[in-house]
Amino acid sequence: TGSDTDEHKTDSMMDFASYAFNKSHAAAYAVVAYETAYLVHYYPGEYLAAMLNSVMGNNEKVAFYIRCAEELGIQVLPPDINESYSKFTVKKDTIRFGLAAIKNVGVNVIESIVKVRENKGRFVSFIDFCNKIDTSEVNKRAVESIIKAGGFDTLGVYRSKLLAVYEKIMDGISGQRKKNIKGQMNLFTDFVQKEYKQVEIQYPDIKEFDKKYLLAMEKEMTGLYLSGNPLEDYEETLKKVTNVKISDIVANESLEDNARIDENSKIEDGTHVIVGGIITSVTKKVTKNNTMMAFIKIEDMYAAIEVIIFPKILERNASYIN
Repeated sequence: TGSDTDEHKTDSMMDFASYAFNKSHAAAYAVVAYETAYLVHYYPGEYLAAMLNSVMGNNEKVAFYIRCAEELGIQVLPPDINESYSKFTVKKDTIRFGLAAIKNVGVNVIESIVKVRENKGRFVSFIDFCNKIDTSEVNKRAVESIIKAGGFDTLGVYRSKLLAVYEKIMDGISGQRKKNIKGQMNLFTDFVQKEYKQVEIQYPDIKEFDKKYLLAMEKEMTGLYLSGNPLEDYEETLKKVTNVKISDIVANESLEDNARIDENSKIEDGTHVIVGGIITSVTKKVTKNNTMMAFIKIEDMYAAIEVIIFPKILERNASYIN
């Protein structure tokens, strides 16, 4: 009958509408897909640098795209006061870490440093850096954060030594500048700078921090381990006692936050797995039954995952996450 036919047509259209979209929309998506594939193939460094800039502030996504770059043979270089800009930048087959990804280092601070570097030349030493910068724009907290992230490493001085003296040096230069009245600053600027360049910093005779501590500082400042990973010493042990990497379980997220499951992954719901890594955070909560449960975050060398520990299991294993 006519009514049955109409009902059938309606059902067909409803089914079709659940996955269909108009031709102009499909055409636009197709163009973007082709353009993106072209860029990934011919300009992988630039493409990944752009992806890193788009997810800056999301540590897990930044770590994911850094791994993508390394898998393609593109080295992601650590922050460098003489090479880095605000964002991730490309130089030949390398990507340079952006200073804006470091905590406490605002865009205005970075722009001031880059402007000075371009106008007055590269920084040849820490005293040269402090002498050239505008201390009213580049504060101590920002300098401390750049030191901790390894931004001054290429100047050849231990981070431990820089952290011991940077405040006194910056205070000294600021004090000297204040002593010069405005009328004299323009007249004697060159003379004053030359005098400062001749001054040698008396660094304390101390060793560099342990690698573990250096990595902890990098993690604190950027959310990432830049010069290594604390688990490197345990890599072989982890391979023997675990049967999957955390990245095999966790669905990688695309730019648009849609879950993308690795087609090659053999991990299915209900699979018994053994993972290993570092417990990076613990959150304990009291249940309705007045018992304690916990949420912990575990990271291996590839990814991170949240683990829920219910009260009975927590009671038996409390010492491990104390």
